[in-house]
Amino acid sequence: MAKLTVLVVGFEPLDSGKTTLAAGLASSLAGMGFDVGVSKPVGGVDLWRSPWVLRESERLGLIVSGDAVSLVRAVESSDPLDEVNPVAVLLAPPDPSRMEWRVLGSESPIHQRAVAARVTACTDRGKTTVQAVNVEALQRLPEPWARRVEEMASTLNPRAVRASDEFMENLLGPGSLGPADSCLRLLLERREAMVIESQSDVAAPTPLSLTADVVVAVAPGKAAVLDGDRYSKAVNVAGSVGAPHLLRASEVVRLARPQAEVDLPVLEEPRLGYRPGDLDKLVDAVLSVAGIK
Repeated sequence: MAKLTVLVVGFEPLDSGKTTLAAGLASSLAGMGFDVGVSKPVGGVDLWRSPWVLRESERLGLIVSGDAVSLVRAVESSDPLDEVNPVAVLLAPPDPSRMEWRVLGSESPIHQRAVAARVTACTDRGKTTVQAVNVEALQRLPEPWARRVEEMASTLNPRAVRASDEFMENLLGPGSLGPADSCLRLLLERREAMVIESQSDVAAPTPLSLTADVVVAVAPGKAAVLDGDRYSKAVNVAGSVGAPHLLRASEVVRLARPQAEVDLPVLEEPRLGYRPGDLDKLVDAVLSVAGIK
């Protein structure tokens, strides 16, 4: 198993800076000589904000999330993207004219926004993958977007099934956490160090990810470093044993209390990420809490 596992969680539902920090942390650890792996067990991407993910999914023949692609690039990982990101969901806002001009935000039911998804399960014998395109969700999109998603779907291998809202809800329900953890387990056995990125502002994306040695909670401009065991116990105290994805990270951090707090440098060009040396204080805090330094 990995000698150092770091879980990166966010304080805000959007734009906490999880991916940028996770990528920078993984790159910094790699620069110190660690054999680093990265994981985004469950990843969703808003196609309105990141339409390039459609092109990347076409290139790979696999539905992928943008965060996973960024993490893999940060450490030039050789791990397959479907193992790094076993559960990937492409989200798109419905055409408001087809929804009677009701506002449908990020809290709306997933079947109204999930236009395509992939779930990959990993075993020692190989992988099984289900890719699906939600036909009912496509009918709620503006026509150019529906056409573009269909173009992407035609390139997928394995071929995407034509799905319904109900199918997508079942595919992406609690049962998807088992496949996500099956791939994470392989990565943990393969790498010396792992950086796992959560999604949104949930306490942890899967049960296995909650076994991390260290948790880094990210807010704009600030990072809190917590002992993983204390964080896990705080999740249990909060009443989400086996379902950490149902808790907000901020609730757990208050209970567990950070062992260290680090100010994050201003990023003049966020898309370029952190520069070498920018995260030295954070890396030192992570290694200290892990008992490595």
